[in-house]
Amino acid sequence: MKRLSFFSSAAAATLAPLALQGSADADSALTAPITQDEWKPFEEIAKAKGSKIEFNNVQKQGAMGEIHLDMNMVNASIANAAARAKAAGNMHLAAKFDRLAANGTAAQKSDFVLGTGNYYFPEDIAKGVSANSNKIGPCEIVCYAVCVCRSTPQTTVQQCRDICRRICGVG
Repeated sequence: MKRLSFFSSAAAATLAPLALQGSADADSALTAPITQDEWKPFEEIAKAKGSKIEFNNVQKQGAMGEIHLDMNMVNASIANAAARAKAAGNMHLAAKFDRLAANGTAAQKSDFVLGTGNYYFPEDIAKGVSANSNKIGPCEIVCYAVCVCRSTPQTTVQQCRDICRRICGVG
């Protein structure tokens, strides 16, 4: 498996799960907890690279060590979000995730996976700028799987969890 990497100096707050689950305005297929089957692609990536993997076991610890963002895991996170949108029948949102996966830069993809707060697709930002619009919405909550590689002097492990984020349109 080709190794794709992007090093992030993300703060510890970036690694904290977002508390948006169970929102009344979100479709349950988009906000349901990640299933065992959904974790399988992440397990396969870790296995191919010989990495340990943990699920929903991100703990606050003393020294963070080095945070390493594996782009194969980032791509799997975007694919997971797209699959959840398709399962919810939200083909418009799924198409945006597919375009991000196909055309997004490493920075754009990483921003989706590790960013906090509302997320705006690059195409929506461009549309808003070209239309000189500051109208935001509609927004919907999407939960998806995220894995970050954490290295300490003792070990290196892929720490995976499910998070939820507001995805918003512009214009």
